[in-house]
Amino acid sequence: MGTSNNQNNQTTTKDTKLKKDFKIAQYVYVSIYIVLIICLVVFYA
Repeated sequence: MGTSNNQNNQTTTKDTKLKKDFKIAQYVYVSIYIVLIICLVVFYA
């Protein structure tokens, strides 16, 4: 019973780490998108 509990704790920390990575990736994608839009505006203005 103790080993399954430990395994469960490992999976939860893995999930939080994954969510954090996903959040960082989301910020990266949003910033790239904004930069591309700014470039389009600058080129066509």
